[in-house]
Amino acid sequence: AEHKLVRSAVRDFVQREITPIIDDYAQRSEFPAQLIPKFGQIGLFGATLPTEWGGGGLDQLSYGLMVQELERGDSGLRSVVSVQS
Repeated sequence: AEHKLVRSAVRDFVQREITPIIDDYAQRSEFPAQLIPKFGQIGLFGATLPTEWGGGGLDQLSYGLMVQELERGDSGLRSVVSVQS
């Protein structure tokens, strides 16, 4: 149930925040920097770090589902999360 919730939340975020704008940004060769704070707000950064260290405390499967859903929106944005996590 937790894994489905994680996947659904990130999928909804991608459909709401990334899908509508990413083609335009790609055509202009620009990066949608306004998404970075939102990534932090929804817990995409440090998702597998322990909560006592300020992370999300999620397991590796949850992290995999998160980045898989981000990849559906844009591989560059998925890379940002992977590198920063």
